[in-house]
Amino acid sequence: MMRRGNNLQRMKHWLPVLALSAGLGSFISSAQVKSLQSPLDLHMEILRAHGIDPLTLRFATACGVDLKGISARYGFANDQFGTWRVVSNLPAAYDHRVMHLIGTAEVWKLDNRLVIEEWNAMLDVASFSRTLYCFDADKKLRMLDATEFRIPVDGTLRWAMHMRWTRKPNGELIAADPFHFIGLDGEPAPTPKLTKDDRQIAAHWSKRLPAPLTADGLKLPALLIDQGQASSGPN
Repeated sequence: MMRRGNNLQRMKHWLPVLALSAGLGSFISSAQVKSLQSPLDLHMEILRAHGIDPLTLRFATACGVDLKGISARYGFANDQFGTWRVVSNLPAAYDHRVMHLIGTAEVWKLDNRLVIEEWNAMLDVASFSRTLYCFDADKKLRMLDATEFRIPVDGTLRWAMHMRWTRKPNGELIAADPFHFIGLDGEPAPTPKLTKDDRQIAAHWSKRLPAPLTADGLKLPALLIDQGQASSGPN
C-alpha cells in the first residue's frame, strides 16, 4: 500500500478506515468503483452542476458562516506522497487522476473564518471519507463533521457512518450529532446488515474523538488558506 505522508497520517488519526479497510474491507478495482458511482463521484457531479454541495452549505450555516457568493479555492493530491496542488477546477483535476490515492480540499474564507471540506479516498479498497471543518478567525476548530462510506463489492446496500462535533465555550469538543448511519444522500438511514468485520469497524469508528485542531494542522497549501490565485488547468 502506498503512503500519503503527513496527510495520510493525519487522516488515520481522525478516522480508522484506511488501516481497517485495507485489512478487512472488500477489495475492488478503480474501474469497478467508478462504475458504482462512488460518493466522491457523486460529489464531483454536484460541484459541476451547482458549484457547491448543499450538504456543505448546511454545515457552514450550522457553524454560522454564510457561503453564498463566496468562491472556493481548491486543492488536489494524487501521488504517493500526498502532495497538495492548488487547482482552479477540482472536478477536472479529479477526472485526470492517475493514482488510486486521492485527496481533495475545498476552502472558503469569510472574515478570516474558514470552512474546509476534505475528501480522502483509496479507490483500490473502495474507501471514502469526507470531513468538514469550521475554524474561527484564530484558526481554532469550532465544528467538525466526519463521514465514512462503505461500498460493498457484492452489490448489497451501501452505507455510511456519520458524526459531528462542536466546541463548547470552555473549549471542550462534544459529539453534537452522535454516531449514526446515513445513506449516500446524507440522510439518516436504518442500521444496515453488517458483517462481523464491518461491525468491528463501526464500533471502533463510533468511539473516536477529534483532538483539538487548528487550520494550520491540516497542512494544506498556504494559497488555499491565504489570499492567492489557483493555478490554471486541471493539474
